[in-house]
Amino acid sequence: MGLFDKIKTQANTIGTNISESTSKLTSDISTASKEKSKLSAINSEITSINGQLNIAYQDIGKKYVSNLVDNKGENVEAVLKDTLDRIEPLLEKKIELEKEAVEIEKKLKESDNSTRKSNFST
Repeated sequence: MGLFDKIKTQANTIGTNISESTSKLTSDISTASKEKSKLSAINSEITSINGQLNIAYQDIGKKYVSNLVDNKGENVEAVLKDTLDRIEPLLEKKIELEKEAVEIEKKLKESDNSTRKSNFST
C-alpha cells in the first residue's frame, strides 16, 4: 500500500504544479494581451501625431517661401509663430508616448523571457 500512496501523492503534486503553472501562464498571457493593446493604441496615436506634424511642416515651408517672396525673409519668426506654437505640444506628446511605448515593450520582453524561463523549469 505504501507504493500506491507515494504514487498518489506524486500525482497530486504534479497535478497541483501543472494547475499553478497553467494559472500563471493564463495570467501572463492576459497581462501581455492588455499591454499589447495599449502599445497598439499608443503607436496609433504616434502615427496620428506624425501626420499632424507633417502637415505643420508643409505649412512652415509654404509660409517661409511665401515670406521670402513677399517680405524678403523679414519677420519670418512672426509669420511662423502660430504654426510653431501648434507643433510644440504635439512634439512633447509624441516624446511622452514614445517613452511610454519603450517601457511597455521592455515589460513585454521581460514578461516573455520570464515566461520562457518558467516553462523550462517546470
